[in-house]
Amino acid sequence: MDRSPYKEKLIRALRHPEPETRTRAVEILGEIKAQEAVVPLRELLNDASDPFLIGSVIKTLSEIEGKTLIEEIEALLAVEAFPLYFYQTARRALRQLKQEAQFKSQGRR
Repeated sequence: MDRSPYKEKLIRALRHPEPETRTRAVEILGEIKAQEAVVPLRELLNDASDPFLIGSVIKTLSEIEGKTLIEEIEALLAVEAFPLYFYQTARRALRQLKQEAQFKSQGRR
């Protein structure tokens, strides 16, 4: 029986051969804001080719590091191999979020 701490098991699961297991480990690490997972998550991000996994890793890193949604989307857009459809969707969402933030900062709702 494996008695490793839960976070260690989740970090090891980032290299699991099943994509669903990797993605679920990424999501849980974000939910528990596991600081010790930042380096392994960044390594996974560098190696990943699945756009859904890339998105999950960036979301999790943003959750752990306390970034805003705008910063999270900017990080997604910085990924060179991100598929065009997702890139265009993220650009539209970022533009909308920035407009809303500017609108709110001007005291309008």
